[in-house]
Amino acid sequence: MTTGQFVLQIVGITEGKLLSRPSKKYPFVDGLSDILILKDERELVAHTPSLDCDGLAEAGLDILVAPCPPDEFDDDIIDSMNGNAFTHTIFLSVFREINDRKNEPKPAPKPKKEKKKKVYIKNNEPVDATTTTVTKCESSDSSSEDDDEDNEQFIAINPKIAVEVMESAIEKHLMVALPPVKKFKRNIELKMEGKFDSVFSFVGFCTDDVPFIMEVQNVPYASYTHGARKKENKCKYRFNAKTAYFPGKCCTPASIAEMIKKINELTIIKTESVTRCILGYVIERTDIDRFEFSADNNEYRAAVRNAVEHGVLVVPLVVSWTKEGVAFYVTDELPVVFPAV
Repeated sequence: MTTGQFVLQIVGITEGKLLSRPSKKYPFVDGLSDILILKDERELVAHTPSLDCDGLAEAGLDILVAPCPPDEFDDDIIDSMNGNAFTHTIFLSVFREINDRKNEPKPAPKPKKEKKKKVYIKNNEPVDATTTTVTKCESSDSSSEDDDEDNEQFIAINPKIAVEVMESAIEKHLMVALPPVKKFKRNIELKMEGKFDSVFSFVGFCTDDVPFIMEVQNVPYASYTHGARKKENKCKYRFNAKTAYFPGKCCTPASIAEMIKKINELTIIKTESVTRCILGYVIERTDIDRFEFSADNNEYRAAVRNAVEHGVLVVPLVVSWTKEGVAFYVTDELPVVFPAV
């Protein structure tokens, strides 16, 4: 899917296949994989900062890689490689779903049955749990027919790419949720004794002279059945009926703890100032119709819910990637589900 305004391009992107993760040459280094560059059948060790990415970085999958030497944040990996250095990094995973019924006659539509469930579903305005009517096969597309086309997604799994995407979106004034920004910087350390001490993705001022702070996360994860959502058999080829979720199951306890710390600090800043405090989530795929905080991590979603109740904004920025490594803006108004904790 290609839509919207140009956001970003990864230079030097090329097709590959993931052979082994972790690398057989460095089996104790989680961030390295053995890959095959398809154009010249060359095998090499590539940086894989996404780890397994909830199944998007597993052996046998097609990937898109690009030359990307180590930076100052990769010293631990270089030490583990005994002074050697990787030359390429995995940026995107190729995700495919095949509709093997697309040429079959369409069955006669059946009346939809209604199902009641409890959800929080107001963007940036969590409400008390209410019983909401939700139809089976709930999707942004209300049609009862199956998808006719196969689903192919190029999903950015490298977590570092999210900040690059968001920076471009800010510079191009693409987001509805954020007023035009007149100046900003990235990776800014903010300290106040006893209240906050973290490096945030972006700090700046909007054209209305109100300051903003944004912390950005990468969201490649999606599932048909995340949380209480169920996938019906008759919806098998409604490929866009997935829930994007964060954090992923692959996130480490240490990284979760750091993310929760920053959410709590943004909550403090928001309650004590006029600063726009924003949690930005770059959703790297388009086969989704909602965003939800992971049902597998109650502590994280409780922190987010508390933050939103105190005025912190949640911005789900959806982008679409091409095989050539080009990202396009789709929307920053994807419905956000705030489940009961």
